[in-house]
Amino acid sequence: ITERRLEEDELRLSESRYRMICDLLGDYAYVFRIKPDNTSVLEWVSAGFTRVTGYTLAEFQEFDGWQLGVYPDELELMFHRLKSLLSGKSITSEFRFVTKDGDIVWVRDSAKPIWDDNEGRVTAIYGVAQVVTDERQVNQPESQHDDLLRYDISDERISLCAVNRDGVFSSVEGHGLDVLGLKQEKLIGRSIYEVYGEHPDLLREFHRAFLGDSFSHNSQIQNKTFSAQYTPIYNPQQEISGVLIVFTYSNLTN
Repeated sequence: ITERRLEEDELRLSESRYRMICDLLGDYAYVFRIKPDNTSVLEWVSAGFTRVTGYTLAEFQEFDGWQLGVYPDELELMFHRLKSLLSGKSITSEFRFVTKDGDIVWVRDSAKPIWDDNEGRVTAIYGVAQVVTDERQVNQPESQHDDLLRYDISDERISLCAVNRDGVFSSVEGHGLDVLGLKQEKLIGRSIYEVYGEHPDLLREFHRAFLGDSFSHNSQIQNKTFSAQYTPIYNPQQEISGVLIVFTYSNLTN
């Protein structure tokens, strides 16, 4: 009995140390258990989880899913994120979360999947999250530019392009445009008018976004189908300084 009690005491001490370390690394930490059907159950959270989200572990578990509190526009990102994690890839993303009180907070979340060789699948996901709302508000242009982090750019269908107010590509990530021969090094520093001069519909969409409209549109380029999400980029003076475009090559299947 004494030996068993010592083991239990040591386990509690280890868990206590782990929770303290997690709290030091971020605002909260969590563990999701992954069932054989790839559904997830939030198994454990550090104390900071309730401070940030307003939800207790029990309330989150009652919802029976990870979507509770996820900002609606972030759902697509979260599905891509979960897909990457279940394939065994660690990932860091920034996304919005709606607290129990209705406030919107930005979170930088780093997650690591735990692979079980015996079962041949991911059986758990460990994560640490940090609230970065103030950082994004102070550094808004860069934070919008860093929306590249919100997409799984390892997905070969996706390319993320930032175009400045002069219509010049300032950033390109991902491989969705590779099928057109438009690799990163061929786009950076070039004008969108030069690259897409033969596609006036794309130029019209860019102008529409530059006027402040966020929208999605399907386009045909070189007989290939792309879906494109256009989002204006704002500077601290709330002036539009560019456009973020997410191209997804629709012809390529998983």
